[in-house]
Amino acid sequence: VRGSGFGDSVACVFTGSGGNAVQAPATAHTASNASCLSPAWPHFAESVNLSFVSQGSVLTADATFEYHELARTLSVPAVSGSGGTPVVVGGVGFVTGFPYTCRFSATADVSQNTTVACVGTSPTTVQFLSPAVSFGDAVTMRLDLFK
Repeated sequence: VRGSGFGDSVACVFTGSGGNAVQAPATAHTASNASCLSPAWPHFAESVNLSFVSQGSVLTADATFEYHELARTLSVPAVSGSGGTPVVVGGVGFVTGFPYTCRFSATADVSQNTTVACVGTSPTTVQFLSPAVSFGDAVTMRLDLFK
């Protein structure tokens, strides 16, 4: 959060549609810059009001924060083919149109990973094209759920 007059006692207040509010501690990095971590929220896919409080005064009350269901993979089909083969991963909590990252590795050495872009195609699927690897290599796929 950017503003002015941030002191030692700062917090973020997340307020849902039913009026329930959760306060999260914040850190004032400078007198004009502060941050906080979003707290756990009981409802998925809810847009909440985000207020920033410093030394007992509400500094901002017009920001919103969007909660999404925790994304997780439930099924990865066994796929074979050459590079460029479409792969659809099933799960829950994916954001349609959101760019995720998929990593592939034929060894345990993470420096050998091949990374490809994948995208949420629905709330329950992520799709990507498999990378080209050496003929006959079996690879392990890891889906990183962040930009």
